[in-house]
Amino acid sequence: MTTESPGSNQPAPGARAPSTKVWLRGGLLLAGGLTVCAVTYNELNKADTQELENEADSNALAMENKIRIKKLQKQRASLPVAAIAWLTDYAKAMEQAKTGNRLLLLDFTGSDWCPMCMNIKRTLLDTNEFSDYAGKNLVLLEVDFPGPMIRQTPELKKQNKDLDAKYKVDGSLPTLVILNSDGKELGRLGGEKGAEYLGQIADKGPSALIAELEKLKAKS
Repeated sequence: MTTESPGSNQPAPGARAPSTKVWLRGGLLLAGGLTVCAVTYNELNKADTQELENEADSNALAMENKIRIKKLQKQRASLPVAAIAWLTDYAKAMEQAKTGNRLLLLDFTGSDWCPMCMNIKRTLLDTNEFSDYAGKNLVLLEVDFPGPMIRQTPELKKQNKDLDAKYKVDGSLPTLVILNSDGKELGRLGGEKGAEYLGQIADKGPSALIAELEKLKAKS
């Protein structure tokens, strides 16, 4: 039997054991090999440690978002949806707004993946109070940018992308854009700069949204 001299398996000075980073990943992210990591942790440089901590934070945030989305989906599915017609054809929506002399509300949303979009839908747009108001005053258009599970025609995808560019939403969801019957923008809620205010409206309920729409209606 051959015996190895002490230290024969040790890396050269300045070298790193090739499995060190893998084991540390297992300890941080999978709760595996944590005891082994404790021995070799100090061999990692500061940059490697920060990289792994950032990755762990990112994974935790992604998991938290998934849990929130599933919770919102469950809440929305358990509530009765108000009987209100949302169009998806921009030209048809503009025609109805002009014919009925109504405001046109465009809801730029990520209907199945954006937590705040789903919350706005549940607390404001799907309520009976808003439905009653919209039925008398608004034409509603959903401009959706869903995940891969919801299929859209190429024409609808192109239309929504063009509307995003036309109204300079730039992918900031949710954004509610309000137009008069001639297509002139009267105002908007949400988006990159107005997300906090829209969140406050959602906390107050549909009456707060209706009050904002009444202010804009007075401008038209």
